[in-house]
Amino acid sequence: MRKAISTYVLFIILLIAVTAMGIGVILYYFGQSSKEQATLASCQTKLTEYCYKWVKDNKEPGDWDKIPPTGCEKFNINKPTEDYCRKVYPS
Repeated sequence: MRKAISTYVLFIILLIAVTAMGIGVILYYFGQSSKEQATLASCQTKLTEYCYKWVKDNKEPGDWDKIPPTGCEKFNINKPTEDYCRKVYPS
């Protein structure tokens, strides 16, 4: 009787472990694909946050190319100027 119970317990533990690993792999790849793809909304958010930092700290953040997503040029969204940021967030 004990042997049968321990076999079922091991099977359940193995099933839970495989399911958890599968979920982890799916979430990892989903997270990677969202970092690489630039959408219009994500690029507009990048522009807004960049300008907000610039006006708040009163200095250029300087890390435009390091902020994900990359490839915003295809939506005609490029690194903003100080004048542009001051128009978006007037002091």
